[in-house]
Formats: sequence, C-alpha cells, structure tokens
Amino acid sequence: MLGAVVGDVIGSVFEWHNVKSTDFPLYDRFTRYTDDTVLTAAVADAVLSREKHKNKLFDYFAGRKLYAEKLRQYAKWYPDVGYGQQFEAWSKTPGAKPYRSYGNGSAMRVSPIGFIPKKRSARSSRRNSSTIFGGGSTRSGPLICLKLKQVLIRFMDEFEIPV
Repeated sequence: MLGAVVGDVIGSVFEWHNVKSTDFPLYDRFTRYTDDTVLTAAVADAVLSREKHKNKLFDYFAGRKLYAEKLRQYAKWYPDVGYGQQFEAWSKTPGAKPYRSYGNGSAMRVSPIGFIPKKRSARSSRRNSSTIFGGGSTRSGPLICLKLKQVLIRFMDEFEIPV
C-alpha cells in the first residue's frame, strides 16, 4: 500500500502525459496525491472495518455495501483529486449500481486487499470484466511474492545456503 501511495504521488505530475524517461524528479511543487491514493485509503478502511458474517450470502452483500459506502465517503471527503466522470457520478448517487468502466481504478486501489477474495473491491463500482480482472491480477502480486518467499526459504534451508 505504501508503494501505491508513493507511486501515485510521484506520478501525479505525469498523469495524462506519456513520459517514457526514467530521469525525472521524484518531487516538485506540483506533486500531490490523487484519486488513487484516496480510494486506496477507502479500500483499506473497508478492509479494516469489515466484519465477517456466518451467512455467506449476507456477508457478500454486506461487504459490497461497505466497500461502496467507503468509496463514496472518501470521495466526498476528498473532492477534486482527479476522479473520472463515471466514478464521480456514481459516488454522488446513493444506491447507484455498478457502472461499465474501462479505466484502471480497480487495479489502482486494490493494494490493501492482497489477502482477501480478489473480486470483492472491484465489484462495488465496476461491471466490466476487464477491470475486475485487472484488480484481481494486481492483487495477485503480493500472493505470488509471499509464495516465492516461502519457496526460496525452503530452497535455502534444503541446500544450507546462509541468509
């Protein structure tokens, strides 16, 4: 999550400008947080305040509702940080259904949920399968790293490689 926020802030001055260079300042007077940081914090808040219910169907819908509420709440608290038009309209309409977005928001806000079911956060506001898949793919990164770490530790133990 820290990497997502730092990357968002550093990249904020390059949004909508396809800069291909790796030679750029990490911070200048125009650097700021964007909607990606705000919504990442909203998802983290939802993850931390979520209560698991025994009834799976109730749990599913309660989780969707909580994520949607947190996204709307944070969008209201932090306006004018670069939300897309569709997201902004969705966030200002209580009870609005998910919309067909083709943006990267699902992948951008997924970092805090590496260890919970992959589709839960993307589905609260998205209906496009590509954006849900993107969020799931991004979410897989921490799990792959964790598995790789476990494999490397076993390998190093087996061949007595000092750490």
